[in-house]
Amino acid sequence: MSNESSPSWKGDEVGYVAAHTWLTKNFGHEKTECEDCGTIDNLQWAFKGRSGGHSRNREDYRVLCQRCHYFFDLEVRA
Repeated sequence: MSNESSPSWKGDEVGYVAAHTWLTKNFGHEKTECEDCGTIDNLQWAFKGRSGGHSRNREDYRVLCQRCHYFFDLEVRA
């Protein structure tokens, strides 16, 4: 059970791992390449928010390769 009917459902009060797992399960990596550099290797979800929390809203994330995700996180936290 991994949806609203689950007793473990937390909605947008979800943590880092659960949010990323849920996004991959429900959306995969719908873009087949990094939104910054265009590579197709090591795609990851990058949270756009600055608050440190995570959500289940697809629009709150970008699909980036591991390298671009690292630099994106450096910018966001600066």
